[in-house]
Amino acid sequence: MDNSQRRIEAVERSAGEAALRSAGDSDPASAARDEVRPNSKIAGCEVNYEDPPEGTFEIVIADGVEVVDKRPGAEPTEEPEWLAAKSEASKVAGTNFKNGRLALAAGEYEKAAELFGKVVELQSGLNWAWFWLGKAHYELGRYDAAIHEFSKVIDMFADDQVVLHYCHLARGLAYAAKGMNEMARQDLEIGLPVMIDALRMTKSATLFDYADDPLYRNLSEAERPNARQSRAMM
Repeated sequence: MDNSQRRIEAVERSAGEAALRSAGDSDPASAARDEVRPNSKIAGCEVNYEDPPEGTFEIVIADGVEVVDKRPGAEPTEEPEWLAAKSEASKVAGTNFKNGRLALAAGEYEKAAELFGKVVELQSGLNWAWFWLGKAHYELGRYDAAIHEFSKVIDMFADDQVVLHYCHLARGLAYAAKGMNEMARQDLEIGLPVMIDALRMTKSATLFDYADDPLYRNLSEAERPNARQSRAMM
């Protein structure tokens, strides 16, 4: 049998299989099965194809609630004043946050404190803004204010049992600067071992690096110090 005959037989066989599938699709019993679409199991999990009860995915909008649809292609609507004000505040906070980082990195601590202070007034949940506000106070010798801001950041994560080692380290240094050695010892015992261990694993040290340099995340991977360079800077 030559190649041309093989190709003809393959085409005929494919056509026959397609006809059988078509006939099966038109079978009333097959159509009924498709309509019922019973549950099936996939990898041991039961999949239910039944339509959900009416109202399952219904979104109830209470009276007096304003709805602004920002989905792509949605009909343009005018934002209510409160939402426009919130959006504007977010933009202002973002600008102040960026400029505060630049000021802190440049050693302009008074300016940084002012900018981060404005950020937390607008968005009180930004933990890094609170932290760097504390760092600016620390550099200005305002240790009580620094301790207050660092404590606020630590408390933010306390309910989730997240320990911010870099923040304990910073607060410990502020306590030490005030001569509150016992409080300093407690914080430093939390922060120092993790920081020292992080020097052996550069990726683990990123939070300490970011806490020390607000522009750290602007650096490329090649520009960031490796573990050996970090140890040399100690």
